[in-house]
Amino acid sequence: MGGQTAADRAEWEFAARGGLSGKTYAWGDEFKPGGKWMANIYEGQFPVKDTGADGFAGIAPVAQFPPNGYGLYDMAGNVWQWCSDCIGPTPMRGSSSRASR
Repeated sequence: MGGQTAADRAEWEFAARGGLSGKTYAWGDEFKPGGKWMANIYEGQFPVKDTGADGFAGIAPVAQFPPNGYGLYDMAGNVWQWCSDCIGPTPMRGSSSRASR
C-alpha cells in the first residue's frame, strides 16, 4: 500500500457512520428496521455456534446488506476491523485524526 496506514478508530467510525451521528447503529437507532437485517452479525453462542439468523453463518459475501450514506458496504458487522490505534472512550493522545477533534 506504499506508505499508507490503516484508519484510526475515529476515522473508521466516521466512515462507518456514513454521515449519521448520535445514532445507536451505523444505519440508525433501530437494530432491525422493518424486520430487515442491516449487517451480518454473530447470532448464537460466541464463539461456538453462529445460528446464521441474519442469513449467513460465519462471514457473508461482500455487499449483501445495504450501503451506508457514503455508499460504503460492510462497514458494520461481518468481520472485525483493524485500526491504527486502540479502542477506548476517547481519542488516543497523538491521534492524527481530524475526525476525532
